Amino acid sequence: MTLILMALISVMIPIRSGSAQPGPILLDDTVDILLAGDEEFMAATDIDDPQGKVRLALEDVRSRFLDQLGIEIVYHGWVSWDSHDDEFFSFHLLEEARREIGWYSGMIWENNVMDVLAVFTDQEMILMDGWTNQTADAVIVKNRIRSRFAYILQHEISHLYLGGGHCDHGGAFPTCVMNEDELFGGYSIVWQSTCKDGMLANKGRYNRYARFTLHLVVSSDDLMAHEIANVTKAGLAKIGINVVVDIRSEQDIQNDVWGTSWDKTWDDAPEHGWDMVWYESAGTPEGLTWYHLANKTPPNGFNIMCWNNTDADEVLGSGMQASNALDKQADLGRWQESFMHDPPSIIIYYPTGPINDSRGIAFNLHHPFLSNRYGRQAIAHAINYISIFDDILPDTGISEKYGRAPIHPDWQYTYGGETVDLFDNDLKSYEYNITRALMYLDMWWYAKDGTTYAKGPVGDADFNGKVIIDDFYIWIDWFGKRTHQIRYQPGQDVDPDWDNSGFVEMLDFLKWPPRYAFYYPENSHIWQWSRSPVIPLGAEYPFIYVEPASIENTTYEPGTNFTVSIKTDYNGSDITGYEFALYYNPNVLHGVNVTNGNLIVDGTASFIPGTFDNTNGKLTLSGAFFFFASRPAPLTSGPGILANVTFEVVGWGDSGILLGDQTQLVGFTENGWGIDYDIINAWMMSNHIKNSYFTNVHDVTVTSVSYALPYGANATYPSWAINISTTVKNEGDFTETFNVTVYANSTAIETKNITDLAPGENTTLTYTCAVPDPTVWTPYPPYYVVSAEAEAVSWENDTSDNVFVDGSLTVKHPGDVDGDGDVDNTDQQLVMDVFNSEYGDPEYDWRCDFDGDGDVDNNDKAILLDNKGWQA
Repeated sequence: MTLILMALISVMIPIRSGSAQPGPILLDDTVDILLAGDEEFMAATDIDDPQGKVRLALEDVRSRFLDQLGIEIVYHGWVSWDSHDDEFFSFHLLEEARREIGWYSGMIWENNVMDVLAVFTDQEMILMDGWTNQTADAVIVKNRIRSRFAYILQHEISHLYLGGGHCDHGGAFPTCVMNEDELFGGYSIVWQSTCKDGMLANKGRYNRYARFTLHLVVSSDDLMAHEIANVTKAGLAKIGINVVVDIRSEQDIQNDVWGTSWDKTWDDAPEHGWDMVWYESAGTPEGLTWYHLANKTPPNGFNIMCWNNTDADEVLGSGMQASNALDKQADLGRWQESFMHDPPSIIIYYPTGPINDSRGIAFNLHHPFLSNRYGRQAIAHAINYISIFDDILPDTGISEKYGRAPIHPDWQYTYGGETVDLFDNDLKSYEYNITRALMYLDMWWYAKDGTTYAKGPVGDADFNGKVIIDDFYIWIDWFGKRTHQIRYQPGQDVDPDWDNSGFVEMLDFLKWPPRYAFYYPENSHIWQWSRSPVIPLGAEYPFIYVEPASIENTTYEPGTNFTVSIKTDYNGSDITGYEFALYYNPNVLHGVNVTNGNLIVDGTASFIPGTFDNTNGKLTLSGAFFFFASRPAPLTSGPGILANVTFEVVGWGDSGILLGDQTQLVGFTENGWGIDYDIINAWMMSNHIKNSYFTNVHDVTVTSVSYALPYGANATYPSWAINISTTVKNEGDFTETFNVTVYANSTAIETKNITDLAPGENTTLTYTCAVPDPTVWTPYPPYYVVSAEAEAVSWENDTSDNVFVDGSLTVKHPGDVDGDGDVDNTDQQLVMDVFNSEYGDPEYDWRCDFDGDGDVDNNDKAILLDNKGWQA
């Protein structure tokens, strides 16, 4: 039998889907922000603690957006950059930071991985609107933001930053500078007087779940239920679901909601049907009349809501018929677990005292959203039970809550002299958790149109949205058991019965490898970053790392291949599996192949290679594990090579070779007899991950240009020779030879050649040249913009920094001494007043030195007479 199973496994594992199944294109409701501080800001240790204040402000922003909008903001550590200490313009500092950290080139984050760059500096800055701020500044700009909501989000982040997180337009720390052209371009934002109102008014613009309304029916006589309905409405609003509280009389509820058979369809809502209803249930465990219909059998009963859960139906029916006290306790205990795992209703609380009823919200399972248990779990986790328990129930004298399962805590059953408790005290109540609720909504989105919507996405045993190696080990834990033997906890349930047969068996495992590396919904959550890709400070043993740590080789031209190894230095003997994903810059590198290393080999070892997406620059999840269906788990020892990855160089530039947050090294305790555990988990243990860096960059840049006028002048005449100085740097990896030209407006003044400028070196060129005659003299006086441009070198892909502009140079017409736009007797008299003077004499006036030779003589007098009578 074992040989047959292994043959099946060896055949099935390589058969896997390399792309997502068709489905709706979703927005991304996570905003990833990279933090960059200049060297002075990062080194600041003064009493004001700027980094500490920033951390507090960031956390306040994150909590506000998550709490009020259900939008997750992820801050990805700090990177440092060396700011130009004499630069005071915010947009220049921003561009400098972008270049130095590799924001444009893809060295760090490429292909929309990062959404926003936040730049911090402690030097005084002149902001875009001319304000000056003496304290630390935050510059947040829109760059490569994927989601529609990013524009309003960005604006509101700026307000939340101000004043250390207060939602207003004041405060001194830190200041935000917004890119208004991109912020407002082409989008109709509903602006409000306050930030919070603005966020709420625009909520429907960007929440992908705001597509339906649920009607919650509440009795007009139950005022406390009205308050609980409002709490429910507020909670569901945070996950994008609109709730209309539908207040009806008790008689109307009996007629319209319950009717004769309590089986109204959702199509009748809201006039005669219902979506959700506030209820009070009464009865005994022997009757459970609200859930149990004697005239219906599975799969349509034993419940009033067409609960599509045959396991629950079976154990409920068995428990109703069991006379043995222990059998009844076991069946009804299991039924309560099924109820919490796949809730047909939400028990909000029990009234005070040992009375046999409970109160909560029932779901109409005919509803296309509520018929899916992920939708119901999302609602279960979006209700603020703490607010209900602390703010509403105490006013009515209710102190005991027990909002957990559909059997009262005081219910007992006695038969044959034996009394048992029927309430499952081990069950936990649902947690108010908006993040968890949104995760269930993601799962609902995937499953809502699928054929397996009742049980969920195939292969994802723990419902975390990813089919990864963890799910395999969950299958191991439950292999050979019936589904109803699996212990569920609300919000933490597992289900490895992927073919919905009622048993966890080999056929379920065979469904897992083809779905390995799939991310729900529709593979939209591939990019999962939580750290900077540099080697973290304080890195600790053990590592998973990319070797070599850097590939800086000028011989790696396009068409060249090279290979990196994914390794671990862990030297323990309890390794049983691994997985990793890689990300890279597809403009520079393309993946060629990935092969298994020497760590998980021989015996029952199986390797699942990922697929290369050379459009977006990623190698999907690749992994290897020892297959086993019963303990002990096969084990091996480290250190060793997890895998080898070969890349082809396709362009000039730089690229990180970055391990994804899914990266894991898995071990097994007790010599294979215990349980699996994470030796290394990149998501939780980022300081145990080391990445690599590739570069073959050709890049030259002009870092400065300036001009100097002689004789203390502040303007020039066309014939004057002026000095222009420019500094050029080689920021690439090749020695370069190229030309640098200085310009007056678009007219080239002079070109010089730089020969063999080494990588990392800079040089300064000095030009002495005359500016050209203006073609027109109106408006007067005209001016030239002085700039310097380094020609692009071969294979240079970033030419955005090859031009540097200094400023404007005013040009006067020869003879116009007083600068009033004409040459007349006044100008002639001014020349005669300083005639025969030279630079250094007290009477010398540069305005009369038309030929720029340092004196006022007959040549200058002749120039004036030649131009006398000119007028602008």
